[in-house]
Amino acid sequence: MDFSVNSLHSAEKKMKAELTRLMKATKVSSVADLTQAVLDNKLNKGPLSEYLSNFVKLIDSSMNLCKAAAGSIDEMKTKVLDTQTQLIDSQKKEMSSVKEVVQAETKTWADLFKKNSNQVKMSTQKSEKEAIKAVVSTQSTGESCKASFSSKPW
Repeated sequence: MDFSVNSLHSAEKKMKAELTRLMKATKVSSVADLTQAVLDNKLNKGPLSEYLSNFVKLIDSSMNLCKAAAGSIDEMKTKVLDTQTQLIDSQKKEMSSVKEVVQAETKTWADLFKKNSNQVKMSTQKSEKEAIKAVVSTQSTGESCKASFSSKPW
């Protein structure tokens, strides 16, 4: 027997119909009222054995339906696990790819920083030397300028 939601609903309707028929025959309002005493007093052997036979058949078909449902559930679980495994593998590949790109970019930026850092260092050293030369030359020319400025009154 193949499992489907329709077969489940069909089995449920059959069970409810048989229970309703039994409750009408025994003149009770709920399944809880179907006690052994009620069944003994309200039904004789023939109808009681008929209800019993019908319920046994319903139980048997319900067990087969449950087995089919369990098989379908196992099949679906397997598919879900396979899909999850594929998703995890895909995510691992993607993470690996991202990691490689990040490492390459980090190396590129580190290399660029080192190169620029060396250029800035050399440029700074050159600027310092030029600044020192400028100060020295300004001081030497500043003495002569001082002398020329001091001769004019302000």
